[in-house]
Amino acid sequence: MALAAKQIWEMQVGSKTASVLVKTSEVIYHGALVGVDTNGLLNNWEDGSGAPLDFWGIAVITDQPRGGLSENKGDADKVTGDGTIKCKVDISGVILKNAAVTSLDNQNDVREVVYASDENTLDLAAPAGSSEIGIVLGYSGVSGYGDVQLFSASEAILASRLA
Repeated sequence: MALAAKQIWEMQVGSKTASVLVKTSEVIYHGALVGVDTNGLLNNWEDGSGAPLDFWGIAVITDQPRGGLSENKGDADKVTGDGTIKCKVDISGVILKNAAVTSLDNQNDVREVVYASDENTLDLAAPAGSSEIGIVLGYSGVSGYGDVQLFSASEAILASRLA
């Protein structure tokens, strides 16, 4: 039915992060590319060799004292899942500036799809069973480096379902 008046939604206006329960024994460092498994648990990103993952974004580990918040407890640069620990993830689709990308070697690679074989290795070639995680926005002029627009969590899920 079409709206005839304003709709009030409960929203996280301007929010770019989500807090996700971390898989038990999974160690996730700040800046890691991460995905969610079929149980809804956060894992380090990997190619298709492990359990199927949907790309979620980049782990954001806040600098805080050991045993601090219920999210990102422990070291200031990593979290280890124990069944209760959540990790903040930037799900907005950030731009990685001057990122190392295997096979990115000229301006013609702009608009190419980017894949990742693990939580910090970007590549223009698709590892077996992997999903797209972003696109090349710019070439730095130095072979192997450029700007990468990561897909937001929702864009990545749509891309994997339509592939």
